[in-house]
Amino acid sequence: MDKNQFCYLTTVDNPYDKIEDYDQWLGFDTEMGYYSDAYLDRIAKISPAMSEIEKEREYERAIDEIIKYDFRNIYVKKYGNKDEEIINDDPSQSLDDILNEMVWGGIR
Repeated sequence: MDKNQFCYLTTVDNPYDKIEDYDQWLGFDTEMGYYSDAYLDRIAKISPAMSEIEKEREYERAIDEIIKYDFRNIYVKKYGNKDEEIINDDPSQSLDDILNEMVWGGIR
């Protein structure tokens, strides 16, 4: 994975883009009973001592594991680009914090 990319978990049937339209994506995900963000957080072994790069690698490993054991074949891994313009109304919030909130619901 390119250093300017990040990956995220979604499902094949979710018509919303997790990055562009997170609230609608989350509503669909929840309505369908997937709770993808919570599932990913249960599988990923994240520690506060990890660097951002280590966290990204661990999330990708966890996504790969979820997909590997996905007997319903509903989960997919998609990629986003960190270089894309992100609207940020809070100048004290870092890019990593914004991406974390968008991709993983703010849970580290």
